[in-house]
Amino acid sequence: MCGNFDAMAEESRKAFLERDQEKLIRKYHLENDENALYIRMLGQEYAVDRRIGTITQRGTMKPAEHDLTMAAYDLFCYSDASSVLPEIDGGWETLAQLGGIVGAGHVRKLQQSDVIRPFAGRTDEIRKACEAMGGAPCKGGDVSYLLPVFPFLKLWFQYWDADEEFPASIQFLWDKNALEILHYEILFYTSKFVEEKIKELIR
Repeated sequence: MCGNFDAMAEESRKAFLERDQEKLIRKYHLENDENALYIRMLGQEYAVDRRIGTITQRGTMKPAEHDLTMAAYDLFCYSDASSVLPEIDGGWETLAQLGGIVGAGHVRKLQQSDVIRPFAGRTDEIRKACEAMGGAPCKGGDVSYLLPVFPFLKLWFQYWDADEEFPASIQFLWDKNALEILHYEILFYTSKFVEEKIKELIR
């Protein structure tokens, strides 16, 4: 993800085509037909072409957003030796707690005023944005949603508006076993994608 996106996407597309698609179907319980594998990401259905490996919104020719494209390829190509999904533990951790320096910087940056400002006082709009991404409300924060990056892997988004005692705050949490499903860099870029997507939707 640190290099040229087109080159990375092309390399990942080729890697997907080398995978046993029937095994992927069984492992991830994917709807499929002779043309495509279908996977839901953040409330939207996507089609992965079985012959050429491209990923588009289902029923259209519109390519998936690049961060979601890389997340899907990583899902299909990472830890593919296992025939079963890793266990989702239910314990939640920030990117910093998952062990990455880059993630620690992201956690700190989330609290900066220029990042927080677009969210301030807009809890209703944030809720609608989360629901547009297929999110399910849960406890914690003024806005708290489990966002289905994949049906079996959620990202927990929490937002607290400022009050007399505390400044506004944003937090993204992943299952502590998420690294058995996606590489750390993909978790990081997916968190950033969701942050920007919420901003886009509330604008």
